[in-house]
Amino acid sequence: DLCCGPTPFLSICSIRDMMNSDFTTMGLFSPYPSTMYMACLYANLEIDERHCHPYPSSYVPAGLDATVAWGGCDFVFTNDTDYPIKISTSYDGYSTSCTIWGTITEPFSVELYTETVETEPYETKYELDKSLGKDEQVLDTVGIEGLTVQSYRRVYDGDGNVISDNPEATSVYSKRDEVYKVGKLPKDKDKDKDKDQNKDKSDSSDTDKK
Repeated sequence: DLCCGPTPFLSICSIRDMMNSDFTTMGLFSPYPSTMYMACLYANLEIDERHCHPYPSSYVPAGLDATVAWGGCDFVFTNDTDYPIKISTSYDGYSTSCTIWGTITEPFSVELYTETVETEPYETKYELDKSLGKDEQVLDTVGIEGLTVQSYRRVYDGDGNVISDNPEATSVYSKRDEVYKVGKLPKDKDKDKDKDQNKDKSDSSDTDKK
């Protein structure tokens, strides 16, 4: 558990600081930062620093993940309420959970939603592997589509009225090309076919001119 107070010296919390204490056995380089990020969003806390993964994660919607790294990116949030909060986390070897306890002065609820702004399709590539037969091919790398995702935070009051509806973060995920190991590199038949068609058109054009 971690307590985070409203005073300037206690309100800003960093996941890396937590890892340096009692959190190193909790799988922090997997779902944990994303779990805490979403918990902070649903608690309507201020997010100071957050980074998405290089590729979309399978355990959380694209645009709502978070990652940290030693000596690199961090996840930092601020307790901008008027009272201390307590963060309780757990990890059972399969899943993580994060609960934020605090003082509710006015009832509210938070809705998170995302919008895919741009996509970048991956390409399929082939690499020669002489250990394979000529007709064999093995999938070596699964292709991943590149994405740009915009997330939003919509806050309701206790009566269900919208208090705010603002952009939260922009997440840019890289594409990863699909790669097959093959015993024989495929011929680029399409290019040869296009060359033949262009040659036929050129010959036909020359005949018409004559």
